[in-house]
Amino acid sequence: LRLLGQPASQEIGDEIIKIYVKALMGKGEAEQVAYYTATLPGDDQVTLYAQFLQDIQHLALRKSALDAAEAVNLPVEAITQRVVENIRNEESAERMLPLELSGEVTEEDRRKISALEWVVLYPSQRAEAIWQTNALIRTFLALGKIQAARLAFNQIPPDSVSEVMSQYQVDDETASVYSAFLPAKVNAAIQEYFSHKAYLDAQEGFADWFDDYHHARPSEPPTPGPGATFTERVAHDHRLAAYHKELDRWRAAMEHQTKCVKKQLYNVLFMPDKGWLANSDSDNEDELRTHQMEALRTLCIPKIVLLLHTVLHSTGQYKEAIQLAEIVVDEQRLIYKVYTKQQMGELLSKIRESSLASLTQDKDPWGHPLES
Repeated sequence: LRLLGQPASQEIGDEIIKIYVKALMGKGEAEQVAYYTATLPGDDQVTLYAQFLQDIQHLALRKSALDAAEAVNLPVEAITQRVVENIRNEESAERMLPLELSGEVTEEDRRKISALEWVVLYPSQRAEAIWQTNALIRTFLALGKIQAARLAFNQIPPDSVSEVMSQYQVDDETASVYSAFLPAKVNAAIQEYFSHKAYLDAQEGFADWFDDYHHARPSEPPTPGPGATFTERVAHDHRLAAYHKELDRWRAAMEHQTKCVKKQLYNVLFMPDKGWLANSDSDNEDELRTHQMEALRTLCIPKIVLLLHTVLHSTGQYKEAIQLAEIVVDEQRLIYKVYTKQQMGELLSKIRESSLASLTQDKDPWGHPLES
């Protein structure tokens, strides 16, 4: 009737088109869905076409559906953003739950991670992709799903920050102070992105270190019994020599790995500006994001300190382990403010262990050599 110029109620006409579009969705006919969706008001276009895209899983079909949307001038960037948000918010997934940092990746998790692909397809939408990915990572970290958080992080192409910089004409010389050249939301997204990278690197670095420290150390061959023959004793000497060589290699590798994981863990504690996940300034700040970031600081930072203490204490670096107390109470970093009483008690207990271990090495409780 509209094409024929016949008068008809706008609201009734829109409702009829919506019903027809939903019928077309079931057939997967992207071009027709896009064509009729484009005849609706702007908000309905975003809502309806986002609903259509949500169930498309294959990349080729996703690109085809976006091509169909572009052909009829649908607001594709607003639509792809809505798709990601709809899928991420399914079943109250953004609740902050104080669980341990563990957990398998479920099919629901993979669906949310896969949805990020929608906002990665357009380079012009890369800042939004970082923003949306950060939101999903916060959810996964709160649920203790480190692997899922890493999979989500990896959805962002490595050149994304550089791409965003170029879009806002920030060159390499001004990159160190890029916050002054970027919109508040974009700057907040990039700061948070680097915080997540530091944390995930630290968690994975510690997991690798822990596995190698406890499970990769060579085992000393058993000593032959009193009745061993000469041949058996010679064979044992060869095995013992090989063991010592392997042990030296393991120690050298662990020394290097320990330095690397220490750096990764310290990177979280020494994040510039306001600290790890503390830079939350943005034009459209919302209470949920603020709450999530504060909760994650309380959940994650004390864990990182304990992981760092484990590395230092296990490798006999008692003085440095004890000095973690100074880092936590430092008035510039204010790390102690994220601690609960229980967390602080646990840290002090660990530092006490290092202090006692230091005494066994003829050093004072702070790890300094005793004066003779």
